[in-house]
Amino acid sequence: MDTFETVVYPRFDKYIRRCFPNDEDRQSICHAYAWYLWHNRKDDDLNPICYARAAVRAIRQRRDLPHLYPFSTSRDAMDRECWLCGQMGAVRDHEPKPDKVAERRELIDRLKSVADEAEATVIDMLLDGFTQRQIARELGVTPHTVIAIKRRLAAKL
Repeated sequence: MDTFETVVYPRFDKYIRRCFPNDEDRQSICHAYAWYLWHNRKDDDLNPICYARAAVRAIRQRRDLPHLYPFSTSRDAMDRECWLCGQMGAVRDHEPKPDKVAERRELIDRLKSVADEAEATVIDMLLDGFTQRQIARELGVTPHTVIAIKRRLAAKL
């Protein structure tokens, strides 16, 4: 027998059964999740209960491994409508059409024409893919200030 069966699993089992006393489905899912976390661990110094706690927390928040939880709300790649075979001509192009691109550019130009300097900077950074925290750090303001600037911009539309 290995360490998992003799040491780790009994501790998992005790903790998980205490958290989900009458729900065998969640217990089994939690066991699988805890084993997955323990098996893919990078640090041997952690107590095995840490993995069980993380699994219980994930199951309570409805996060899971793909195709493991019957009433999952998480996204799985195979749950989406996807083409598993066929010709590439039948696949829809997800890029916006040229008229939509031109419409967005006009909207951004119109918005920049009525924006002050800070708002214009936020617009440029958002278009470059910066997050709110990154924008706040760059401008030297709080993230709530960035949110307020975004609300002002939305009101100007």
